[in-house]
Amino acid sequence: MTAVQIMMPEQVKQKVTEVAHRRHVSFDKVVTIALMRELAKVPDPLLERRAARGCRADFDAFLAQVPDVSPKAYDKMK
Repeated sequence: MTAVQIMMPEQVKQKVTEVAHRRHVSFDKVVTIALMRELAKVPDPLLERRAARGCRADFDAFLAQVPDVSPKAYDKMK
């Protein structure tokens, strides 16, 4: 872990504090999760290049090989 010092508006700090208190987590965890969610939205050039090489027909052919059976009881979504 790395310590980071940031400046933020007081009302943002208050909102983060409220969310942290309500969820019973640390201030740092709320900020970290919020940053991770935002960073996940940033396009990844490597991933985009790999996706561009993909072929929908190949993907559909791959999926067609998957058996059409119901999942086991332990694997079903609740």
